[in-house]
Amino acid sequence: MFSRHPFHRFFSAYCDKVFMLSHETTKLVTFMRNVIREVEVQRQRGRATNDTLKAFVYTGPELNVTFAETLAHAAKSRDFHFVNISTICRPCDIDFQVLGKMDTLDTDSRYILAKLNRSHVMEEAIEGDAFKESRDQSIIRELVERVFEDLLEKPEGTTKFKALARSWKVLHMRGLVKDDIQFPLGAAGTENATASDVIKLGIQAMQASGKPAERLAQREKYYQQAFRSVPLADLLSFRASVLSDCKIFGYDCYPSEIFHGRRDGDEEDNIFSNDKFFLLFSVGDQSTNQVFLLFSVGDQSTNQVSLLFSLIIIIIIIIIIIIIIIIIIIIIIIIIIIIIIIIIRRRRRRRRRRRRRRRRRRTRTRTEQKEEEEQEQEQEQEQEQEQEEQ
Repeated sequence: MFSRHPFHRFFSAYCDKVFMLSHETTKLVTFMRNVIREVEVQRQRGRATNDTLKAFVYTGPELNVTFAETLAHAAKSRDFHFVNISTICRPCDIDFQVLGKMDTLDTDSRYILAKLNRSHVMEEAIEGDAFKESRDQSIIRELVERVFEDLLEKPEGTTKFKALARSWKVLHMRGLVKDDIQFPLGAAGTENATASDVIKLGIQAMQASGKPAERLAQREKYYQQAFRSVPLADLLSFRASVLSDCKIFGYDCYPSEIFHGRRDGDEEDNIFSNDKFFLLFSVGDQSTNQVFLLFSVGDQSTNQVSLLFSLIIIIIIIIIIIIIIIIIIIIIIIIIIIIIIIIIRRRRRRRRRRRRRRRRRRTRTRTEQKEEEEQEQEQEQEQEQEQEEQ
């Protein structure tokens, strides 16, 4: 029997059974949506028993149930992907010869092969990155083939492009393909794509994504991001529900990467709680039309053209508005400069007038002084003449 850490097991189950678009999850998703609606009805009637459960908000066929809602309600469905391992395998009732862990799969595999006297067959095969790479290639092959099998059933609300784009995002979440390697096919490119074509693209992307250790760090990032989208009360409730598995198999049921620094009301709004993050950042189109994916993951070429055309018009309008604003600013600056020039000229004219007045006053005072002197001289002469006559 092999066990897995309950938190990692739940994250993997959500990515493969809920986040991916598949008819396989229809029953599970429908069950949780009905439970969430019932909780909302009870809340409105004032009979809600758990205040931490949030009302269900339908976000379209892309994301029917968030990670937090799945964490709160998935186990009620009795789906074996979300039920405790100890409930399914009953290790306390069955005498298993080996209790292995997915966390130490390579070591435990060697132990089992040694017990079977077959260690010489697989010893070289499971050493190093070559074994991990072949195992990862098998996972990619399995995911893509499952998507194409599901598409044969034509599940409601699902298109080929949406299903493949979403499965590519799961490759990101599982640490198989780096984030910066986006889905290489557009809506038109997926029309004639076969399973082998997409598998080949996936394996090429994985080989270009660096070493397994680097991709494992990316998987850990998504793992922590998923649990950061969950309210603390729901996290504690989930911890209590898997506590038996943690005790039986020796797992830490209070992992620091999940609970450290958490407090009520600090949950994040991210790709695991809102599908807009998937539309904005996770899907790319390396063909000529890739801008439309920022607004919609559509499947019709007409929608692509119209959205691209709308985006171009918006950009042109923004450019025109910016140009008009710049012109207005330039006009205002010119007017201010003209006003300043007029004010300076007026001041200069005033100064000139003042100077002229001062000069005139000076000339007037000089002439008056001369006249007074002449008059005094005349008076003195007259007085002298009178004295001579006498």
